[in-house]
Amino acid sequence: MYLLELGEVERVASRVAEQLDEYVSAVFDDLALEHFSRRVPAVKVGKWWKGDVEIDGVAIDEKN
Repeated sequence: MYLLELGEVERVASRVAEQLDEYVSAVFDDLALEHFSRRVPAVKVGKWWKGDVEIDGVAIDEKN
């Protein structure tokens, strides 16, 4: 906000552009997991990864 108040719009836009993909990716992951957890009957919903393999949505049903 301070930079915007000083009129440094281009500087702020540059910083936002540098970090936008990372921020949007994290928000998308959160929203996708929330949607997934409402649609899949499971006890636990989350992510899974091992080494360089990542699965963004995993559901565990401990009863079955």
